[in-house]
Amino acid sequence: MVVEKFVEVNGTTLRYLDWGADERRTFVMLHGIHGHAREWDRLAEAVRLIRRPLAPEMRGHGDSARNPSGEYSVLEYVTDVGEFIASLGLGPVDLIGHSLGGIIGIALAAMNPDAVQRLIVVDIGPDLAEEGINAIRESAGSRPLTFHDLDAAYKWALEGDSLADETEMRHRIQHSLKPGSNGLEWRYDPGVDTILDSAGADGSATLWGLWSSISQPTLIIRGDQSDLLTADAAQQMASRAQNATLIEVPKSGHLVPVDNPQFFCETVREFLV
Repeated sequence: MVVEKFVEVNGTTLRYLDWGADERRTFVMLHGIHGHAREWDRLAEAVRLIRRPLAPEMRGHGDSARNPSGEYSVLEYVTDVGEFIASLGLGPVDLIGHSLGGIIGIALAAMNPDAVQRLIVVDIGPDLAEEGINAIRESAGSRPLTFHDLDAAYKWALEGDSLADETEMRHRIQHSLKPGSNGLEWRYDPGVDTILDSAGADGSATLWGLWSSISQPTLIIRGDQSDLLTADAAQQMASRAQNATLIEVPKSGHLVPVDNPQFFCETVREFLV
């Protein structure tokens, strides 16, 4: 059974979900820029017999605290997750990150190798296709602020991802929203989109340096139809890594865990065994 918990780290309050099994090595699961902890429910159930799954909601997301300034940075997130692991006495952990969560995972594994034993990076890397970045920016800027009901939100989400597993997308959307004064509204601070402004050549060079220094066993997961992490970029990541394996998930775009959840969960579990 999953339990909701809160912890104070780096001057803020983070909500996280704990699936128990304290005696097993911890598996920390990091969501993407518009994500939340509940998007990992299916994966947590798939690995809970071999790991202790924990899913924090990063500041500005879900029920974690928001920054009064409305601005966020990757370095701040990396510090948060590092202190999350240290304050709960979890390390070394296995860690998975999707999209923004993957960038955080790369930085943490490189900067604090004692904290991360195994790393899984989902559809993200140092070099990203401009088409995919622009699509994320366009979605962030044009998405409705509120929805009349869950069905309207679900319909909107499927229009943006024709590959999605419908049950998994409904679950993701259901936990992405909360009641507001004008209907259902997003459970993240719109200010988290300031992270998108940091993408560029300088960020790519820094991330390549971090990536190349990672010695832990690493799994790169790419959606075979992703418009963000191209096949060539993923192959380059594998070739420039010290100890990485690349898996392409069929019938998947950037939202790999949503598009092909069964294949995704089986791939992650096999890497952790």
